[in-house]
Amino acid sequence: MFCKKCGARIPDDHTRFCPSCGEPIIREKAGPSRTEKILWIVIGIIILIAAFSLLKNTSPVRSTNQISTPQMNVNSTQKSGLKSRPRIRREVSPPPPAPASTVSPGQTPSSILYSSLTKALAGTRYTIEIRYVHRKKAFRVSASIIYDNQSRETYLDIFSRFFAISYGDRTRPLIVADISLKQDNGKVMMSMGIGRKVANSVPPVTWRQFSGMGPSLLNWVQNHTVSNPPSPEMACYFKQNEKF
Repeated sequence: MFCKKCGARIPDDHTRFCPSCGEPIIREKAGPSRTEKILWIVIGIIILIAAFSLLKNTSPVRSTNQISTPQMNVNSTQKSGLKSRPRIRREVSPPPPAPASTVSPGQTPSSILYSSLTKALAGTRYTIEIRYVHRKKAFRVSASIIYDNQSRETYLDIFSRFFAISYGDRTRPLIVADISLKQDNGKVMMSMGIGRKVANSVPPVTWRQFSGMGPSLLNWVQNHTVSNPPSPEMACYFKQNEKF
């Protein structure tokens, strides 16, 4: 180190006055070197990165602890600033009561027809066959009853009830309906068959009036008998093989 006034060399760092001119020695603090500056800059960057990472990892936890998710209770009676949406309750309303003439869910047209015809043949031993023809979209109905020593008129009345039910309701399309009276051995005593095209010449209300009027029905069939009908729809006949 040298004296700033006279330029004499200062022997050591502890000398307070210049030994040549007596000027007080003012020592300047030496600044950090370039290496030290670079080192401090690197240290500062590392500290900043560490602090940023720490804040990033801890900020979600703080937000979770401090901010609660609002709970919306539809049934709550407390007033709040938020307008809650009402709960939608979905229900299937029951169908309106059906009128008396409506078919119940478990029934089919053939089952309804079968049930009606069994009422017409009540009190006898009988068999009923109902076949649905898809091509015609209509039914073929055939019934037979077993002879049990009743009068001829009794069986003709049963025949008339059978046809009254078959053709008194046009909502059930029929191709042909036939019924026969048989002995226990299967021998046919008398039979009657009517096709829908012949039956349609008579109003349904008239067919309903035929119920229980066997002689009147027999008279009508004999007046409308079709010999060698070209199709079952045109059939109309009465046959009696036994006298009784």
